[in-house]
Amino acid sequence: LMSILAIMTNLGIVCFTSEKLVQASRGWRVVWFIVIEHFAVGAKIVAAAIIPDCPDEVAIQLKRQELIIDKIINGKKDEMSEILEYVAEVEGTEQQEEKEPPIFPELTVYPTDREWIEKKRPKTIFHDGD
Repeated sequence: LMSILAIMTNLGIVCFTSEKLVQASRGWRVVWFIVIEHFAVGAKIVAAAIIPDCPDEVAIQLKRQELIIDKIINGKKDEMSEILEYVAEVEGTEQQEEKEPPIFPELTVYPTDREWIEKKRPKTIFHDGD
């Protein structure tokens, strides 16, 4: 709605104050305004129909995010859980419980690389200078 109002406002300014249409009568200015306005609104509608609001890559990432939230935070079972249940039922064995992934990974930010290395590097019997 706002874009259509913007088109109408801008075209009104151009059609009724432009130096190009000085010799045209008021009636012809209105006709030019209506013709150009319809063309511009039509072009806007066609462009809106052709160009998607959300790129495919973004839509895929949003679906992945939703899946991760459902699986990790909400504890929702996924297709793999259903497959394992079916296989266990068919084979007559008990299903192995899946290990729950950690809900929150460690997201510690260290001020320097040296501090990160000291915290994360496995301890060895060798010293840095050897």
